[in-house]
Amino acid sequence: MKSPLFFLTLSILFMDSLWAHEEGAPFSGAIIEPIETHHAHIEDEQKINLELIDRSRVEIDDGEHEVDVFRQELELAWASKNFHWGGEIKFPFSNQGEDDGERQYGPGDLEIWFPKYAWINRPETILTTLFAVHAPTGSESQGLGEGKTLLEGKVFLDKAYGNWFTGFNLESSTAVSGGFTTNLGYSGVLSYSFIKGGERPAPARPDQFLVIAPLFEVIGEAGLGGEDRGKTPIQMISGLYFWHPRSGWSFRVGYRFSVGNDREEEQTLLIQVGNHLSWPKKG
Repeated sequence: MKSPLFFLTLSILFMDSLWAHEEGAPFSGAIIEPIETHHAHIEDEQKINLELIDRSRVEIDDGEHEVDVFRQELELAWASKNFHWGGEIKFPFSNQGEDDGERQYGPGDLEIWFPKYAWINRPETILTTLFAVHAPTGSESQGLGEGKTLLEGKVFLDKAYGNWFTGFNLESSTAVSGGFTTNLGYSGVLSYSFIKGGERPAPARPDQFLVIAPLFEVIGEAGLGGEDRGKTPIQMISGLYFWHPRSGWSFRVGYRFSVGNDREEEQTLLIQVGNHLSWPKKG
């Protein structure tokens, strides 16, 4: 029997622009950037995500394999001056492909999120919807992509109350090419930021050296139709968030684990570090 440490993986993210709110953004400082649950507030973003996965399960032509892989993703997002409109694009790259037993490196499936619109955009409450397209740009035969064109609708909610924060994601995904599937995804986060003063809303950039926030996330999916029908993978994350408001730098560490029968990966240790970089806005 293998030690639990064998199944730990490492995920490192650099340049996460949303860990510190964009200059002029009106949002509560208690609304942190969770590890996997997506934020509802719309801001400029430049992010590089790197994951080193130990014993991840990937689909190759002759069936499912367990391999050690890394995944990397470049995310670029844009927001309007009033933070109501935005868009996002994601460029994945990994070594999770395989060809005649040899590990293959290459791009994955491109994601385009547009338009994003915030229907509610208050300091402690943000409700955003968006439309997304997953393009099959990764090689399906090598296991770098799913070989499907996916259309998605997403709803994101951020809600702060003083130093408390909770966020929710709900999304529906349908494959329109490459094999029919329909999935319903969901996630949620709860955190408490140790920001001095107890103001409502919490200041966007607190006047203190360090803000610490414990967090807990739940991420799940339900296969409603097609080849994913009946699958219900669920993962949980517990972690800590450290933010230096003056510089904007922050650091997060989390532990992700799967529950239930439909496990896709084993336990994961996540480490994330980054800062905010905003796009120039004219006018």
